[in-house]
Amino acid sequence: MVRKDELKKIINRVKRAPWILGQRLVNEPKNFNSSVSDLFVWINEKTTSTIFQSININKLFEQKSTHGYLYIFDMRGNFLSRKKIKFNNKYKITIDLSNLIKEDYGPYGTFAFFHGETPIEIKQSSGYITERGYVGYRNLDDAYNYVHGNHDAISLSRDNLKISCLSSLAIVARDFNLQYLIEPDNQYFFYLVNNSCKDIDVTFSIHDGLISSKIISSEKVHIHSKGVRRFEVSLLGAYFGRLVITSRLVMARPLVIKVKNNKLDCFHG
Repeated sequence: MVRKDELKKIINRVKRAPWILGQRLVNEPKNFNSSVSDLFVWINEKTTSTIFQSININKLFEQKSTHGYLYIFDMRGNFLSRKKIKFNNKYKITIDLSNLIKEDYGPYGTFAFFHGETPIEIKQSSGYITERGYVGYRNLDDAYNYVHGNHDAISLSRDNLKISCLSSLAIVARDFNLQYLIEPDNQYFFYLVNNSCKDIDVTFSIHDGLISSKIISSEKVHIHSKGVRRFEVSLLGAYFGRLVITSRLVMARPLVIKVKNNKLDCFHG
C-alpha cells in the first residue's frame, strides 16, 4: 500500500512531467566540425544603428591569423548575406553592421558569427568554438550601449555549410516572466529571437505591476525559425508593468531596448 507522502510525490512528478520531458535548453551540433554562435539582433533604422565586437578566440590559443563568417538574416529568418571577416592578427574586431545592411533588408533582423577554425585544445576536449560577442546599439549620435550574447543558438557545419538551430522547444507553452519592472513614460522595444528549428506562436502580455492578474495589453505573433519579432510598449502615467512571454521556447529571454529622452539602454531581461 502506497503511503500518503509517497502518493503525493508521485502526483507531483506527474504534474511536472510536461515541463521536464524534452526540456534540454540547447542541443549539440550534429557535425563535430562545427562552429556555434548566438543569434544576435541587428537594428538598422534612422535613429538606431548596430555594431558587433568579436574576440579572436584562436589567437588566445595559437599565434596565427584567422577569420570568421558573418551571416545575416531578416526578421523572418531568411538568409540575406554571408561575409568573410578577417581578424588580421588582432585580438578583437568591430564590425559596423549598418554598413553591411541594405535598405530593403528591413528595420531589424538576426545575425550570427561563425569562427572559421577551432583551436586544437578545444577539439581535444570535444568542444565547439562558440561566439557570444558584444552587440552595440546607439540612438542617433549617442554613445554605444553593449549587450553580451547569452545562448548557443545556431551552428554552422564547415563540411557542408549547413546551418542548424540548436534550441529546444517545450512540449507545452510556458510563461517567461521578465525580471524587470517596466517603468512609465519610457519607450521599450522587446526583441524575441526564435532560435529553434520550427516556427512558433508567441504571446506578449503586459500585466499590471501591482495586480499580477490584470492584463493591460496583449499581442500574439508568429516567429519564423531564425527570425525575430519586436513588441513595443510605452506606459503612461503612474502605471508600472510586467512583461510575460508565453511560448514553447525553453528560455524566451528577450533583448530589451529602453529609450528615455533619446537615450538608449539595452539589456537581457
